[in-house]
Amino acid sequence: MANAAAAVDQVLADKRDGRSRKEIAYEDLRKRILTDGFGPGALIDDGLEAERLGMSRTPVREALLLLEAEGLVEMLPRRGVRVVPITRTDIREVLVLLTALEVAAVELIAAQRPTEKMLSPLIEATHAMNAALKSGDPDEWQEADEAFHQGIMTLSGNRHLVETGIRFRDKIRRGHFVASRLLPDDRRVKSTATHEALIELLLSDHPEDAIEAHRGQRVEGEGHINATLERARLDSL
Repeated sequence: MANAAAAVDQVLADKRDGRSRKEIAYEDLRKRILTDGFGPGALIDDGLEAERLGMSRTPVREALLLLEAEGLVEMLPRRGVRVVPITRTDIREVLVLLTALEVAAVELIAAQRPTEKMLSPLIEATHAMNAALKSGDPDEWQEADEAFHQGIMTLSGNRHLVETGIRFRDKIRRGHFVASRLLPDDRRVKSTATHEALIELLLSDHPEDAIEAHRGQRVEGEGHINATLERARLDSL
């Protein structure tokens, strides 16, 4: 009975806010990888991360295996766990794919004749972007911008488009964060305005006009990100 009680206590101890320790470790490490908390090619010490998170190594190792399956880290024999770098070529090629997916998503949204209620995730994201502009926080702005673009894919209603789009957005999210920090303020202001304009078009009597508008915004955005990273001479992130 004592062993059974101890097992129950351990299960309870392994939960925080309904999440297991593996989930906590996974979410924490994933966010740090995606938002440039670790540099490109950085080695992750599971012992140090376990100590930082206040848990044993086991859930941290399990979380790292999940991140390896997502292609965010790689296990190196006798060296540990390495953050997979993203090259400028990776970013350039994935941006082209994301543009195609987002334009398709906007077309699917427009066909639904969306209401303001349906577009509330996008509206909330632009409010958060404006709040970040006022506070001067580029990382908060980038988080809100990420929510906007993921929201476009989610609202498309196409499960495969959503899964593919979010997976590839995650693949280059570090590049987005780094580029966002390097962008001038007026570029973030303009980008926020184009996001708001897209919502207005989707709510208009001719929501199909949003399709080409978004295509143009995406192509322009691609150019700014690529040029920003090139000027900074960042070959990998």
